[in-house]
Amino acid sequence: MHVHTRFSRDSSIDPKHMAKLLAKAGMDGAAITDHGSLEGFRRAEGREDVLLIPGLEVETEAGELLALFVEEPIDTRDPWEAADSIRDQGGIVVLPHPFDWFRRGRLRPERFQPEGLRELIDAVEVLNSRCLMPSANLSAVRLASALRKPGTAGSDAHSAWELGRAYLCFERAGDREGLRRALLRGEAKPKGGLSGPLAHIFSVIARMENAMRGSWAR
Repeated sequence: MHVHTRFSRDSSIDPKHMAKLLAKAGMDGAAITDHGSLEGFRRAEGREDVLLIPGLEVETEAGELLALFVEEPIDTRDPWEAADSIRDQGGIVVLPHPFDWFRRGRLRPERFQPEGLRELIDAVEVLNSRCLMPSANLSAVRLASALRKPGTAGSDAHSAWELGRAYLCFERAGDREGLRRALLRGEAKPKGGLSGPLAHIFSVIARMENAMRGSWAR
């Protein structure tokens, strides 16, 4: 429920190959959540056996939010307006990697009152493979429980070998709407583990390559 293509500046995954790569990794689908862009999802080539979900990683003044099941960009930096825009599209507002101290852009739960944070988000990403410390995900699990919110999981893949490192397991497959409802009901189970520091090294390389050829912007 959290992967990136070349339309995120630090990813090397060609969206045209995303479905094929997911199938190779044993995944039934993924949410393509590029930074501020839906172009990766729009350019992804589909497969009957792979369900692609449109999404965004949205940068707000308070930090990043993950928007799942949206097909229009979010053009505000106000977190509350962003959340409203996501829900107006029938989407889900997820708090990604909330306790990964190494991410400058993360939304910091400690800056919110519990009631306000509960109102802002619909789910908490309790397993993100790019977190460097297991404690970051354990703290996210505790936050989801305290807020009484369902948990999501994602590899946060920026390179092909990361796909499938973390994922959500649904009891039964379905269409986008069925998965959306199951996620909100807390029926999906997070599975997987961490990718390790090497994933971040590959992102640095991808950022340099994309900057030189400008591929992320095309």
